[in-house]
Amino acid sequence: MAITTKLSNPFARLSGWPRPEAAPIVDWRSHAKDLEYGAALALANAGHARGAQALTDDLDKRYLSDTVVQFICLPAMRGRLAIDRKKYSKALEILQATASYELGYQATLTLSIYVAFVRSEAYLSRGQNGEAPAEFQKILSHRRLVGNEPIGAVVRGRATPR
Repeated sequence: MAITTKLSNPFARLSGWPRPEAAPIVDWRSHAKDLEYGAALALANAGHARGAQALTDDLDKRYLSDTVVQFICLPAMRGRLAIDRKKYSKALEILQATASYELGYQATLTLSIYVAFVRSEAYLSRGQNGEAPAEFQKILSHRRLVGNEPIGAVVRGRATPR
């Protein structure tokens, strides 16, 4: 199943682009699990829950026995989508499955570190502000997993005391 979605750059909002609607247009076409996961996460962060859900369902269907997809990608996406539905406790419950895997996977796109970011968002949304810094620190402490992903800059900005 080829999924094509054209929209303003979905990382624009996540990375703090001043006007996300003016960001470059992105055409997502992929059957590579890392890229499809990245596209799904970007769609969710850009507020396109239906597209994110479609990609999440596609990943689940095509990679039933893939440990990375089942224990990193899908929980991160399902957690992100639960946050969008304001089901913060459910998001944290879903993300528990990733604890043993999230810092051990590095691929073409280093998106496994986004699990910690999604978890921090769930904590913040639920009002557990004391829990989020540990998740932010996880990201800051694992630079090799962050690579040049925009999440590093976002977390540095959020973790800096104001």
